[in-house]
Amino acid sequence: MKTPMQLFIIGYTKTGKSTLARMCAKAGYSVYEAGAWARREYASLHPGDHDDMCPAYKNALAAHAMKVLSRDPMHSMVEYGKFMMEGHDKRLIVGVRNPGDFIHMLSRDAVNRVIFITRDGPHGGNLGLMEQGVDIIHSIVMWMQKIGQPLPSMTLADADVLSGNIPHKLLRDFI
Repeated sequence: MKTPMQLFIIGYTKTGKSTLARMCAKAGYSVYEAGAWARREYASLHPGDHDDMCPAYKNALAAHAMKVLSRDPMHSMVEYGKFMMEGHDKRLIVGVRNPGDFIHMLSRDAVNRVIFITRDGPHGGNLGLMEQGVDIIHSIVMWMQKIGQPLPSMTLADADVLSGNIPHKLLRDFI
């Protein structure tokens, strides 16, 4: 039996996670969007057109996710569990910002790899608090290396991802 592969794409808002995910999906990865549950639940509570580019929407969405997760820290893992039950050999997990989710998503039965997309400048408000999870996940990966349990990772700049200036051979070899 072939060992499954799990590839995480982690980065701040609007750094090119979806752009990079489309490239990786072409390599045969099944995609799990970590924030889809929050967007779907928020939309059911607040019907209407939601602009992903609107800072007010992003802050309201982040506030909703934090409220739900403060009541049930494992709420966001329900859909991931269903995704895992589908038995994908190549799993692409996009947009995890909850460090608890990240830790629970690491699979002992798979090859885990992480791509971080960096960006200059902070976000404010609720979104800034959610974005801190990205920094914590990065610290977890660095800590794992220090204790001798390295988790292969690579870092790409958001400007390179968004402009398409990604070292494609390096990316192909990594994924």
